[in-house]
Amino acid sequence: MALTSGIAKRRLGEAHSSLHDQVVTELRQAILSGRLKPGERLVEGRLADELGVSRNPVREAIRVLASEGLIEVTARRGAAVATMTEQEARETIELRALLEGQNARLAARRQELTELQAEQPSDSVTITTMKEELEALIATLTARRDALARQLEDASRLGE
Repeated sequence: MALTSGIAKRRLGEAHSSLHDQVVTELRQAILSGRLKPGERLVEGRLADELGVSRNPVREAIRVLASEGLIEVTARRGAAVATMTEQEARETIELRALLEGQNARLAARRQELTELQAEQPSDSVTITTMKEELEALIATLTARRDALARQLEDASRLGE
């Protein structure tokens, strides 16, 4: 077939994400970055116009994000960005901190096991460097967690 000559065989749909996925990604980023505020109503027509798409991919994206808990859909009121109580925000931050710490410990253990299995004496410098990088990453994640906590506190104050 002339279409596949000289080109690795692949399906056309594998090379890009669907319009629905692009809308989900855009709305998710808008919510997580704070461009869409907690409690803000999401009007399908307005969002479709802003994104340059029809209402159908927006409607599908709202369903996906509602299943993830980022959007709340209420009968006869429509969709809005989900809001968290102060207690929910604290619990989320605490859970994230625990998970981040656990993930860092597991990554360090896996790396140490890999290094021990290799049994190369010159790798002690690499382990030290990786440990320093891991500590820097943990510090960055902690700073981001603290910034998120401040944003959530600010958002809860605005909602009062």
